[in-house]
Amino acid sequence: MNLQEAQAPIDREIALALVQATPETWDRAEVKLERRADVAVESIRIEISNPDGRRDVVSPTQ
Repeated sequence: MNLQEAQAPIDREIALALVQATPETWDRAEVKLERRADVAVESIRIEISNPDGRRDVVSPTQ
């Protein structure tokens, strides 16, 4: 199995979690990830927004 084949199930799980987390009124969503490795504790910032300007709350799935 190559890296792309191994990555596909992970990407699918992320996409399914995004669909679960977004409100039913949304037709589209955008995800922005920012990895910070230059600080004492590595972190990842995740931002989920609606390109149509909807402001509904996005809830965590797990």
